[in-house]
Amino acid sequence: MRSDIVDFAALARGPQIIGKRRQDAEPLGVAVVGYGYWGPNLVRNVIERPEFEMRTLCEMSSARASAFTQKYPGIDVQANEVVSATRQQAGDISEVDLGRLELQRVQYESDLQNAEVSLRTAKIQLLSLLNERTPIEQFDVSGKFDFSEQPMPLEEFRAAALDARPDLRAALQAVSKSQTDHRLAIANGSADPTFGVDFGRNPPVPAYFGVSVTIPVRVFDRNQGEKMRTELDVTRNQALVTAGRAQVFSDVDSAYATIAGNIALLRPYKDKYLAQAAKVRDTVSFAYQNGGASLLDFLSAQNDYRNIQLSYLNLVGSYMIAAGQMNLAVGREVIP
Repeated sequence: MRSDIVDFAALARGPQIIGKRRQDAEPLGVAVVGYGYWGPNLVRNVIERPEFEMRTLCEMSSARASAFTQKYPGIDVQANEVVSATRQQAGDISEVDLGRLELQRVQYESDLQNAEVSLRTAKIQLLSLLNERTPIEQFDVSGKFDFSEQPMPLEEFRAAALDARPDLRAALQAVSKSQTDHRLAIANGSADPTFGVDFGRNPPVPAYFGVSVTIPVRVFDRNQGEKMRTELDVTRNQALVTAGRAQVFSDVDSAYATIAGNIALLRPYKDKYLAQAAKVRDTVSFAYQNGGASLLDFLSAQNDYRNIQLSYLNLVGSYMIAAGQMNLAVGREVIP
């Protein structure tokens, strides 16, 4: 009977080769935890070396486990919760700690599933806006996902909006047209004098020549209704321009306030919190690997680091949404 000993405490620390050699010359049984970034390299090295025997892969992701099974059929594949349950049965962790580990795993799986659904939904919406028929599996978005710490001053955004907003330019053109219509109405209401010349022969008058001037007497003002209508139209369009300018300033100021608020929140994350969270995670990880911290402490540090990273990414997304609102408020792209 072979009795290889597996260090379950080491199993939970990440993708690594674990096991203990027996005194005889038989191959050493090996289990690999995690088939992610380094896992495939570890598995390949174990299988290629005759002094090792690949026994088990512990992998939580069903897709990675399936890829491993297709490449290496016949090798046992177990989920990470099996390892935790074995540790609990062996007395290495308590039943309460096992339950907390399972609850954390459920939360992570839920977050991952929600993120995948949100990503797919966003791709569908973007393809619909682009009127593109590319399959979702072949479509992706690349580019800079970051924020600018020094946006333009507010006055520059306002000046750009006054120059580029199409609704404000249309209102200004409407004022110019109404003024032209009003001048035309005044011209149509004017009464012009009529001049005439007459020359002829009427016996016994041998010849005559006459000049006449006719000036209409204006009893009522002609075209007075059209004059009043066009004058009111000029006043109305000028009021619309004033309201349009106020709306432009409101849109720009609101977007600028949102951008400034997001930048104020993002700066401490970039300057302090991200590095601090990574430092705490690495410190607790080192302590855990050397027996100075429990598994739950290590998982708590990982969870804190994940929450800080997630909050930072959400704030960057809020900043980019606010930048899009600013571009829409200005009428052209001012924040790339």
